[in-house]
Amino acid sequence: GTLHYNLNNNATAIRYLNQSLVLQRKSSPPANLALTLFSTGEVRRFLGQNDAARELFLEALPLARASQERACEADLLGSLAMLDLRVGNFLAAKQQLDQALTIRRELKDLRGEASTLGKLGILAEAQSDLPLAHTLYQQAASAYAANRYRGGEAFIRQLLAQLESRLGNLPAAAEQMLEAIRLAEGLRQRLSDRDLRATYIGYVQNRYEFLIETYLRLDQGQAERAFEIS
Repeated sequence: GTLHYNLNNNATAIRYLNQSLVLQRKSSPPANLALTLFSTGEVRRFLGQNDAARELFLEALPLARASQERACEADLLGSLAMLDLRVGNFLAAKQQLDQALTIRRELKDLRGEASTLGKLGILAEAQSDLPLAHTLYQQAASAYAANRYRGGEAFIRQLLAQLESRLGNLPAAAEQMLEAIRLAEGLRQRLSDRDLRATYIGYVQNRYEFLIETYLRLDQGQAERAFEIS
């Protein structure tokens, strides 16, 4: 189920994860059930099924705590925070992300710390605290780079590019998006399956569109470079 979720085959992922939940509720240790509840909730969240996702996360959270699955606990807190952010419950989101960040740092989980910093950046931007958002995104990008997690870094570079554009810093926006594209291209080249490579490039197409638009806004002299990218 998790494999299909990672490949964005959400309907298939839900089917497998639901089957797994039926079996695990009968006999699995709490830690395993918590992980499957989290994975199922993440697919539901991705599909916009927010209430269903929240129920799964809230069911999983005490199981993760009871079994001392602290990484799973941090994952759950982060996902619950994103649900609260969607409905404008910023205080609850901040509290959950602060808890998650403490756990990540206690575990010395640099990738998880980077993810949480990125979520805190998204929260700050939603609250119109753009300088704080910029700082948090930079910290997240550095943490991802140190961990050599290119996919995470590319996503944060994309957020930075969009924020720089919002601030009117178009050269910086273009630079950040170029780096996001470079990182994504490196990941694409590592995929062995041609169809997966094509799917991946379609997934990041919005980054190319953003970069083209930014070059065109910068200067008419950049138009040629924009069309080269397209």
